[in-house]
Amino acid sequence: MPQKTLDEIKALIAAGEILAITMDTSVFDKFGCNLEYKALTAVEQFKGKDISFVLSPVTTGEVRNHIAKAVAEAATKAKAGINQFFKASHSSMKANDIANDLGIDVDPFEIADEQIAEYLERVGATLISNQAESTELLRRYFGVLPPFGKSSEKKSEFPDAIALLSLEKWARANDTLVLAVCRDGDWESFASDSNEIIHIDDLSAALGLFNDQESVIAARVVSSIRSGSATSLEKEIQNRLEYYIDGYDFDVEANSSFSYDYQIESASIYNWDYKDKTAIVVVSSNDEEVVVSFDLTVEAQVDASFGFSVRDGIDRDYVTLGSSDVSAPAYFSLNAVATFSKSNDRDPDLVDLEIDGRRGIAVDFGSVEPDFK
Repeated sequence: MPQKTLDEIKALIAAGEILAITMDTSVFDKFGCNLEYKALTAVEQFKGKDISFVLSPVTTGEVRNHIAKAVAEAATKAKAGINQFFKASHSSMKANDIANDLGIDVDPFEIADEQIAEYLERVGATLISNQAESTELLRRYFGVLPPFGKSSEKKSEFPDAIALLSLEKWARANDTLVLAVCRDGDWESFASDSNEIIHIDDLSAALGLFNDQESVIAARVVSSIRSGSATSLEKEIQNRLEYYIDGYDFDVEANSSFSYDYQIESASIYNWDYKDKTAIVVVSSNDEEVVVSFDLTVEAQVDASFGFSVRDGIDRDYVTLGSSDVSAPAYFSLNAVATFSKSNDRDPDLVDLEIDGRRGIAVDFGSVEPDFK
């Protein structure tokens, strides 16, 4: 279906033509596949109501793989840290025994399956059982039709094609349009030719369309944030940002003539702001609470200690050359979801604040060299 404006989508919802919403893997990835993050659990508001939250098994399968990969990588880092500690302390304890006691030595896919099962139950998701028909799948593949492109990598688009065709089939069987929240160009191109799927690229904006943003209290909450009078929120944002980057595993970039290793010593928030106050949206609202979502732009200062070495051409050992302490800024964006109790206060009562974003904040230290002073 040709791209719709937000007002056009809202009108279709009001007319009862859109009775389902779905998300693709890219939306889960935006929030690091954290299935407890409120932006992802906000679809719980549709549970037991006329709007269905539907997911393709392809999407849940990809999310499962991404969670398992993150768990496996974290376990590897944890085991490496335990080994380093035992080496430094000359401990006689066995790293594998400690890893087992801490629950690190587990199957990452079991953890992923548990998280997905709990999420599907919590939000009341409908998992599509009727898969795409192979005839239509092959027609699109050989005809180079969306979501298949003309590149040599089009075989990798089979999962998207299966998910989208399954959604279309489900939509026709349930006589409804499906609002597909996705940040994937292949999904967007497919939706533009579909009679059942409407594309939107932002989850918060999509959820906001299902809520009455003209409600006096909800509008007052949004207005207080835009005007800067929500001081309790701004104080908590600062606190949560400091907590968020404390001990963060930054992606460090640096250039040097020598081999080096590094240790992040500290990180602090230098500045933050709302990315776009006009884009603050109400993602859910009930008799007691209002939940809003917005993006933040953040500047942090990161302090690191670099240790340098050079390889001896004779005995092939690395010779320590010294170290240096370096600071550099890091710029990144995060999503925030704030929950307020419904009241008429100018500074609304903040109940909860969650902050999350894509993993992998890069900090570039530029050229680094030993401090020979």
